[in-house]
Amino acid sequence: MPAWQEVTRFEDDRVHLGVLVDKTDPSPTIDLQRRALIALDMKGDCLPIEIPSAEFPEAIEHLAKCGFAGLSVERPLKVFAAKFATRFWVARQSQGVANALKFQDGIYAQNTEIPAIVSLISKIEPGLALVLGSGPAARSVTMALFDQGWQVRVWNRNALRSRPMVSYFQRFGKVEMSPNPDPSGCRLVANATPLGKKAGEQPPLLWAYVRPKTAFLDMVYRRVPTEFLRSASGRGLATIDGREVVIEQLALAVEWWLGGGVLRNPLREVMGLRAVVHPIS
Repeated sequence: MPAWQEVTRFEDDRVHLGVLVDKTDPSPTIDLQRRALIALDMKGDCLPIEIPSAEFPEAIEHLAKCGFAGLSVERPLKVFAAKFATRFWVARQSQGVANALKFQDGIYAQNTEIPAIVSLISKIEPGLALVLGSGPAARSVTMALFDQGWQVRVWNRNALRSRPMVSYFQRFGKVEMSPNPDPSGCRLVANATPLGKKAGEQPPLLWAYVRPKTAFLDMVYRRVPTEFLRSASGRGLATIDGREVVIEQLALAVEWWLGGGVLRNPLREVMGLRAVVHPIS
């Protein structure tokens, strides 16, 4: 993985995409970008680039001159990407983070995580949702829920961390804090905590109060379904895998950068998910 100083201006007419990281943790984004280019029948290159957080402004100014069609941004650089961008594509939904950058008469940023979640929950009838967590992932989930007309109940292990989030979101819709991970009356339960990244762990939930036909969304993703989703599916409940969110947000970013529709099934293969067969209308 090259450091940002090692990237030079591209001299060919191929499509160049990149992924910005500040550490070498494994990420599927590069493989998803490459598969998206193949699906679009475009010749190009996808490059992971290491950027220490402290060097982000200088690095972006340099990369803007190299000829990238678009850059994906990994945590924790998403906050810096939002701060440094000169324009936001969807300002109301930024939530102070950006996972996609585009250089076009300035630096455009976008948070495609929120529209990705909107797309995935759009067929669920709005009602009350329980959001577990209060960090950036929880904020994206909450904004997506409000976009679709939901009411939100927020729980976090540290109630003090939830209060700023609840106060902020009261301007967008009905949101309340919960002292317990109580899904009573909820049509959707979303895990927006880090719990589940490691095998054998999952967020606490009062499973006895889960109503029939409740849907479950996990923002955590692994190569296999998390324990949280397996607990739900074992009860016959619908689930949305965190890998679906990763696929959708990347596809939306590529469509923003390059135009055209990106087929999701090739991306599902990269993430170890089965292809979806759409009925002929």
